[in-house]
Amino acid sequence: MAWEALPGIGPVYARRILKFRKLLGGYAERNQLNEVYGLDTSETWYSMVQEDRAPLDSLRLNSDSVSVFWKHPYVHPKIAWEWIRYREKMGRFKSLEEVREGYLMTDSLFRKIAPYLSLQ
Repeated sequence: MAWEALPGIGPVYARRILKFRKLLGGYAERNQLNEVYGLDTSETWYSMVQEDRAPLDSLRLNSDSVSVFWKHPYVHPKIAWEWIRYREKMGRFKSLEEVREGYLMTDSLFRKIAPYLSLQ
């Protein structure tokens, strides 16, 4: 999408939108644009945005390193270490439910991060 073509989106906001998308690994939902610093999604441009169907970059729970995990904006370093310790103690993650049951994981955070998780 040509973000700058939207009314009210200039080069600064376009760069922020693209930078946040790269950090996330793609936008899973249009409402994630609310998390871009300074962006006002109550403006008319927001209704013109369609959800992207491109595949998301996944965090591979069973193979990625702690440094890969905590680069993701939704993963706090403590959560990243919890995942590493889980793998060391319990072996591979077998389901995303094991992530949901983590002591640092809230339901709202799990809903946000689940689209980015894979069992690879």
